[in-house]
Parts: sequence; structure tokens; C-alpha cells
Amino acid sequence: MIRSQSDQPCDNLPQSLSSLIGRASDIDGIRAQLARSEVRLLTLTGTGGVGKTRLALAVASTVRSGYDEVWLVEFAGLSEPDLVVQELASTIGVREEPGVSLRSTVRNTLRDKRTLLVLDNCEHLTGAIASIAEYLLAHSPTLTILATSRHRVGVTGEFVWQTRPLAVPVSNDSASAERAVQSDAVQLFLQRAVAVQPDFVVRDESANAIASICQQLDGIPLAIELAARWVTTLSLHEIATRLEDRFGLLVDGTHTGRHHTLRGTIEWSYELLTPEEQLLFNRLSVFAGGCTISAIEAVCSDHEIAIGDIVHILSRLVDASLVIRMDVDGETRFRVLDTLRLFARECLVRTGEAELLYQSHALFFLDLAERAEPELWGSDLATWLDRLEAEHDNLRAALRWTAGHGEADIALRLAIALGRFWRLRGHAAEGLRWIENALSWNYGVSSTTRARALDTAGQLARDRGAYESAERYYEAALAHRREEQDRPAIALALNNLATIVQFRGNHERSVQLLEESLVLFRELGEERGEALTLVTLGTMAQLQQQIEQAITRYQDGLAVFRRLNDARGIAASLNNLGNLASVQGDYETSNDCYLESLSLFRTLGDDHDVASCLANLARLARDQNAMQRATEYCHEALRGFSALGNVDGIASSVRLLADIASTNQDFDQAVQLLGAVAAVRESAGFTDGTSQDPLFDAMQKRVGTVEFTRAWDSGRARSVEGIIAYALDVRWNGSPTDSGSATTPSMADPLTRLSRRETDVAGLIARGFTNRKIAEALFISERTVDTHVEHILAKLGVSSRAQVAVWAVEHGLGKNA
Repeated sequence: MIRSQSDQPCDNLPQSLSSLIGRASDIDGIRAQLARSEVRLLTLTGTGGVGKTRLALAVASTVRSGYDEVWLVEFAGLSEPDLVVQELASTIGVREEPGVSLRSTVRNTLRDKRTLLVLDNCEHLTGAIASIAEYLLAHSPTLTILATSRHRVGVTGEFVWQTRPLAVPVSNDSASAERAVQSDAVQLFLQRAVAVQPDFVVRDESANAIASICQQLDGIPLAIELAARWVTTLSLHEIATRLEDRFGLLVDGTHTGRHHTLRGTIEWSYELLTPEEQLLFNRLSVFAGGCTISAIEAVCSDHEIAIGDIVHILSRLVDASLVIRMDVDGETRFRVLDTLRLFARECLVRTGEAELLYQSHALFFLDLAERAEPELWGSDLATWLDRLEAEHDNLRAALRWTAGHGEADIALRLAIALGRFWRLRGHAAEGLRWIENALSWNYGVSSTTRARALDTAGQLARDRGAYESAERYYEAALAHRREEQDRPAIALALNNLATIVQFRGNHERSVQLLEESLVLFRELGEERGEALTLVTLGTMAQLQQQIEQAITRYQDGLAVFRRLNDARGIAASLNNLGNLASVQGDYETSNDCYLESLSLFRTLGDDHDVASCLANLARLARDQNAMQRATEYCHEALRGFSALGNVDGIASSVRLLADIASTNQDFDQAVQLLGAVAAVRESAGFTDGTSQDPLFDAMQKRVGTVEFTRAWDSGRARSVEGIIAYALDVRWNGSPTDSGSATTPSMADPLTRLSRRETDVAGLIARGFTNRKIAEALFISERTVDTHVEHILAKLGVSSRAQVAVWAVEHGLGKNA
């Protein structure tokens, strides 16, 4: 210990027994603050257990060479305000002098020295501490105070440093050990685990459990340290599971006192609150993942807390570090860390008002979802999708509450309102689980609501490819509509069911259902419904390779939509006609249809269909070998899908860019993009079918298993945000001028010479398929196959199908085509 000339210690800082993790930027920032002449008192605030004391001591240790004396004054064990000055004097070695007040003696001792006082755990004595701090700072010009408190001390000129929890791993079911240990929270867990079990190591199979532990504990260092000690007794999975009872599990058996248990450190903060602050804190526990001030005012106000008082009480809870204020996309949100939330929920249950609060919460978010539903078809689609995404945890909490209380009406109305959001944002599997659960309750729901919910379930099941389930739901919805004798609803239900029946292979029944629907719409004079049915009949005809009939139906539907001046119907019909022209090889007509459709969707402000139309234009350009144009369209589509958070659209755009990369002969990039497609789909819970993609097999043959695996893993390891940035960096390296015509290829590389559809056709030729069989396999007309075969022969410079077959087998196209 360093001594002064009077043989008194110049500091009493304890020796740290372990390294401080994840606080380098905090230490640098606090040191920079202390170096400013105007900063005389800096208070480190933060929730209990976040590590304020450790951080303050680390800072004091790094700056002590700049001071004559550095003193740590600990107030955790002190409960009497009158003893604050005595504790301070005792720490710095000052005794009372006759006729002189003790605080004057302390002032005189500190007046001519460069002193740093570290005042630790001030929150329960802020009045007395503020008084002595203000007095000393006014009379000791070279004094600096670094305080720790769960809220500001309350001195004029006080500066505050908010101490945040440690960074936790991003949720990812495929997290690897390498990525997990990059998190500060996981590094702390590992350090403490190794301290009690030296042979402890993290492996890929255990990375998820450690990530889950740190996520559940909100990155709070005290909680993580206490959890890590259990590795000598429990498996990582068992620790993660038992955190449901974290207050019972996370107790320090080697120490006593409230600051050595998770519950104790939270109770310490809670007991410092006023009754109305405690009441609001308890009520905030019904929110999950944060909320807006308007939500808090609507759910938490009553005769005990007036709505006008909410913002003031909430501000005090923020100051007490029990609520976190966040700015998210220009909106202020408030969040209670999950560990604090569990404690608050226990308190709420004890008050007896939990059920009332949860019901109020569910009804508030039901109202939000039902207000959002029509907006998801309008020009503010992206705004409302983002809003629902921001509240998704609250919407889940509302659904969870309905499940526990049999509130089928609220649950089904929520599911109906959220159906399009779930579909566009890649939550179809989760949404289907919620709605299936609610549909199992057979009481308290009107027939109309149940029918609408069954329709929504059918849409979600269809998106998941669960056609048998979708047919069952649509059949049940139709039965309800017939029972109600709601003829317009019956006609729409017939349309839905017909689509699934076709997917299930019963074309004859599908057409019968649609013809019944068409008759109903015409009898009702519902021209828009008539047009929708005509378009659906066109789709059925297209799937049966009845191309001329499909064109006629699409054009008939388009004529009705034009007569009605229905911009959305016109745009959708043109998109269908563009798809049909594309598979026929009529690229000029296809391009014209897509461009008009795109213009209409832009006028409507429908960002989702704008992005879909851009993706169609990108595929069309690729099939024309207009790769520069394809790249530009694809990037624009990807930006659109990204803005909407549409996972399926992101995945399809990235897959198209993989085609462009392979045509560029940048095979490493192509494989990384394929891996990225798998990652994006898995992030949304979709089954990954990438390994069945012809490009997958072709790239594996091209680069070899080792390089393929390396590039695949690299692409798959990226976050969705990282994938989008990487995909937007794909550039066409060929000629900048796009004529859209094919150049004469060499025989070396199918993927740089043939379009994707031509590659599929060549693979089927290698498998011995006739043109008719190819048409059936690819759902296109035999005439279109003839055109593709002519293009293949010309591009490869060969004269027979047999030569195409040999070439395709040599390049591995026969297996997965």
C-alpha cells in the first residue's frame, strides 16, 4: 500500500481477484469524463448487480496515479444518515477535534490535496451523501467524487454514467461455440465457471445453453456469476431450465447479506421506492420486451395511479435504474429487464390485481392488432409491420395469457388480425401454433369469428406447405359459412378451398368449387369477386398446362378489373400474365406486364408487391441473360423485402443473386449465398430445402467438398443483417451493356451459359425425359419446352438431345434436376 509522508495510506482500494470483462469502453469513457475540469461528481448508475462497484474500482485503480489520495468509502452496511460523515471521516483517518465540526475537519483535510473519493452504494442515503458531497466540493477545489448508486445522488452539477448489463449473444438456434464466446456475458460466465471447475470448456453442443443462460439473466454480471458456480453440480441445460426459479437458485452460499443474492439485491432497490412507485413497477411486469408510454398509461392507470401521474412516476423508476428508457426508430420505449420483471410479477400477484392487469394488457394489444390489420394492405405497410414487430413480445404475452385463461374470443381475434403480419414477417409456423391452440377451445366464440380464424389457419398452413391441414381448415371454414348462409363469404371460402384442392392433386373438384363460386358472385352482382374467381381459374388451368385457357381466364379477369378501375386487381392479373408469358419464353410480353404491374403497385404504395414484382423482373432478366439488369432489379427487390422484414422474400432474392454469382464464376460467393439462404430460412423456422437445389450439387462438384463446406459455413454463420449487406455487394462482372441476348457459350460451364430453367430442362433430358414429361414435371407447356430445347442446343453448339444428355451428365445435372 502506498503511504503518504504522515505514513497514512494514500489509497485503500482492494486488490481485484478476477479480471473485469466487457467494460473497456466504459472505463475509457469514465476516465475521459473525469479528465474534464467541470466534472467534479460523476455517479455510476445502474440496476442492482450490474457491476457498478467493480467498474468504479477499476476506474479508480487506473487513474490513481493522477491523485494524491484515492479513498473508497462503502455505505452498503450503513443505515443511519447521521453516520455518513462519520463513515467518511473514519475511512480517510480523520478524528473529531474539540470545538470543530467533523465535516469541517474532513473539509480541512481534503482542501489542499488532489483527492478522489469513491462513494459506493449511495442509493439509500442520498440525502445525507448529497449534503456532505455538495459541501466538500464547494470548499475543496481539487476534490473529485466518483459515486455508485442505483439513481443519481442529487447534487447540483452532478454528471451521470449509466452502467448497462453486459452484451448477450443474439438468439440463434444454430449458435456455435466460436460465436458464443464473442459475447461479454458468455466470457464472464466462462471465466467464473473455469474458476470453480478448471477443466470446463464450451463446445458447440453447449453453446446454446450458455447463450440461453446469459439471455435469461439479461447480461447482469451478479446473476451470471452466481449461475456459473452451479457448473460443478448441474449441467448447462439444467441450469438454463432451473432459471425459472432464479431467485431460489442464484444464492451465494459463501457470503451472507442481501448484495450476495439475486433476490436480495433487487429487494434492496424495491424497498427504496415510494408506494406509488412500487405499484407502477409491479404493473409494468405485464409488459414483455418493452412498451410505449401510451401503452403504460392505458394499461396501468386507474383510481390509484392517475393517467397524468404515470409519466412522472415512470421517470423516477428510470432514475432508480429499475426501468430502461430506449429510443427505437425515433420512438421512446421503456423496458424492465426480465430478471427484475419476474420479481415485479411476484409482487403484482401478491397484490391480487394480476388478472385484471393481464386482461387490460391483452385488450390493449388486441385493439392495436385490429387497428393494424387494414393498414397492412395500404401504403403504410412497412410502418405497421415494424410497429407490430416491436410489440411482438407483448402480442405473444397476450396470446399466452388467453391460453391460460380460455379466452378464445380474444385469442382468435388476435390471430385473425395478425395473420398477414405473421405471413409477411416469416412467423407463419408460430402463428399457426397459436391459432391451432385457440381453435381447440369450443366455447365463447361466434361462428363468424371461428370461420375467419379457420381461414387464417388455412392461409398459414398453406404458406407452410401443410396442404392437408390447410384443406381441413378451409373445409371447416366453408361449413361455417354455409351454416350462416353468408353467400359472399361462401363464395370466397370456395376460392380458398379450390386452391388447396388443386395443390392436393384434385383438379376436377377444384374447378367445380371455383365454378360454384363464380355463379354465386355473378348472382350477387359481386364483380370483383367474379374477377378474382376468373383469375383463380386461370391459375388452375396453368397448373394443368392448359395454357390457352389460362391466358383467356387471366385476360377475362383483367377486363373486369379494368372496368372496375380496381388497381390492385389489375396489377395482380398483369403479374399472372407476366409469369405465364415468361415460362412460354415470350419475354417481351412478360416484361411489359411486369412493368405495368410494378407501376400500379407503386401507386398503391404496396411495398410488398412492389418488391415481389421487382423480383419477377430480376428473374426475367436472368432468363434473358441480361445479368446487369437482373442484378439491379434483384438488389432493389432485396432492399424492399429487407425493409419489410419479409424473410421468404429475402431468401428468394439472395438465391437469385447466387445464380448471378455463379454466372460471374465467383463460385465462393455463390456457395456463401446458398449457405446464407439456408440461414435465413432457418431463422424463420422454414424447412431448408437448399440441398435439393440444382445449384447446390453443381457448386459442390465445381469447388470440391472442402472448399464448398468452408464457404457454405461462412455464409450460414452470418446474421440476417450481415447476409443482406453481403448480398447487396454482389456485382455483375461481365459486360456493362445488357442486350438481353445470349452469347455463344463454351461447353465448360452450364451455370454461366444456360438460364436456370434451361439448366433444369437439360438435367431432365439427361434423365431420359421426353418433352411432354418435362412439361409435366416443370408445370409448363410442351411448346415452351420445345423452345427451351432449341435454346439449349444453340447455346451449347450441339445438334442432338443425346449430346445435351452427355454434356448434362458430365456436369452433374441429371441427379437433382
